[in-house]
Amino acid sequence: MADGDFPVCACGPEPEAGVQIAPTVLEPSSWGFTCADLIEAQGHDLDLSFALQWLTKGVEPGDAELFSSGPEAKYYWLNKEQLVIIDAIIYQNNPVTGEKQLVMPNSMREEAIRCITTFRHRVTRVLKELRKKSNRSSPGMV
Repeated sequence: MADGDFPVCACGPEPEAGVQIAPTVLEPSSWGFTCADLIEAQGHDLDLSFALQWLTKGVEPGDAELFSSGPEAKYYWLNKEQLVIIDAIIYQNNPVTGEKQLVMPNSMREEAIRCITTFRHRVTRVLKELRKKSNRSSPGMV
């Protein structure tokens, strides 16, 4: 996936059977969130504040600030060299694969998990239906 390509999460209500869905123009999104929403949420995430200040302004936190911060803020600070901003959104470089992984703000994590779970359930249901159809059309085949 190239920089600027954003995977879209298959979240949302399922269409009713027989209802045609008109094609729509979608703005880029990642994990089902718009880029603007991600930028705003990352900017307000206290755990990302030290890393964001360093990435955008080169400002380092004071020792007292860092000492009193939580474990996630310390994690991002210690791994700040792996963070990169692309189109104003923070990603973390995977040191093994080199792929960029979205840094999910705290305020969006629950919704992202719901999105993944919903997608997984939909895929499982489709696979079960395909297996049923396969077994009916080819008796005795596994």
